[in-house]
Amino acid sequence: GQFIRRVEDRAVAMPHVLICESLDRLNRQAPLDALAPFIGLINGGITLVTLTDRQRFTRESMGEDGGLRLLGSLIVMLRAHEESATKSKRVRAAWERKRREADIRKLTKTCPAWLRLTPDRSRFEIVEERADIVRLIFAETADGIGKGSIAARLNDAGVPPFRGKNGWHASYIQKLLSSDAALGIYQPHTTERGRRVPAGPPVPSYFPPIVAESLALKARAAIIARRQGAAAGRKGADFRNILTGIAKCAACGGSMTYIGKGDAERYLACSSARRRRGCSSRALFNFNEAERQFLDAAMQMDPAARRTPVASETRGELHRVQHDVARLSGRLTKLLAAFESDSTDEIVATVSATRDRLRLARLAERRLKDAIVVEEHGAGLPDLLAAISELRSPEHPMSGPSKFLVRARIAHAAKAAGFTAVFYEQQRRVELRCVGYTGAVWFSCLPQRSDPKRDPLGRFAKRAHDG
Repeated sequence: GQFIRRVEDRAVAMPHVLICESLDRLNRQAPLDALAPFIGLINGGITLVTLTDRQRFTRESMGEDGGLRLLGSLIVMLRAHEESATKSKRVRAAWERKRREADIRKLTKTCPAWLRLTPDRSRFEIVEERADIVRLIFAETADGIGKGSIAARLNDAGVPPFRGKNGWHASYIQKLLSSDAALGIYQPHTTERGRRVPAGPPVPSYFPPIVAESLALKARAAIIARRQGAAAGRKGADFRNILTGIAKCAACGGSMTYIGKGDAERYLACSSARRRRGCSSRALFNFNEAERQFLDAAMQMDPAARRTPVASETRGELHRVQHDVARLSGRLTKLLAAFESDSTDEIVATVSATRDRLRLARLAERRLKDAIVVEEHGAGLPDLLAAISELRSPEHPMSGPSKFLVRARIAHAAKAAGFTAVFYEQQRRVELRCVGYTGAVWFSCLPQRSDPKRDPLGRFAKRAHDG
């Protein structure tokens, strides 16, 4: 194709000879589609030579026999196209047969990186050391750790990647988590117009599952929760700010940001105020005290006394939205059928409006499905209490990686459980609430005094102390 375009653009020096094994190697399109490039080459001044039958095609030779050679060329192209089409049908039929027999004999030796095909091709066996890494990735995702942090932790620990030599990447972590292969599900694919698309329904139990469905759902719920507003960015070696995502400024409603150096001087302050973005609050809050008070208050809460969201209400709303999707999809199909015979402005406008409504309904359907996953499988107060108990356990002192993990679990579970901590500038007071509980817990967290000359926060801290 590229050579033909160069001939048409007169980018090939003449005279020029093109040698091929046979005409059926030149093009395997439908005969009428293949004839045009063939004639284009000849008209462009190319001498075409076929080795199999020792034919020589030029513009002069094609006109010497009244078109018989052209007819012969067309027959060769017809045969090549028919053979190609027959081969494609046979390949598709073979793959369809393989898919139907997938529970007896595996389609191909290609499989996820934590599996390998047995010599008799009857089953896949698990490579346990790799499967443990996959389980770890799902578990840390369920604990609220992002894909970038997981990749960095694996690289820091010297865990060899499944493919390549450049370590773990967040993109591969994302690909692994978004696939159902770890649950044992195989989705066949085919190529249509250069794009890889699903071919038929997923095949359950094709692979041996290595991750429990409950863990996969928890990981998915955590991903959805992060996508819906969890704070991104570096968390430090021990996940410094466990109040990330729940600490809010009372003056403007914006988020509170963590500032400080070392363990002695750690503060929370309004992010908008620090950036001079419309908030007048200049207060600093003692982070160590805010964290201690939050952990104490959370440990006093009884999960049994909490009024949890009713998932059935969300499911009812999802059922209604799915009904709308089906109705709008059917209406759009009828409108498009009418559009073929009547392309009036009214039909065009109606088709466009129906498409917009269908798109919004599908977005709502996806949002409600995500909400159900979070409600039914997301982290909650019991997970938070377990993580706090582990953090404060005197019997199990934690190393750096373990401390990061448990503090990440606390931050993720606190946000998922519906905690909010509103910081009031007056008297440095904090109002702590949790979805499902009536009332609030109030506590104060005054900033620690420091030598102004050695104050790492500079003038901002001095103004807050004086105010």
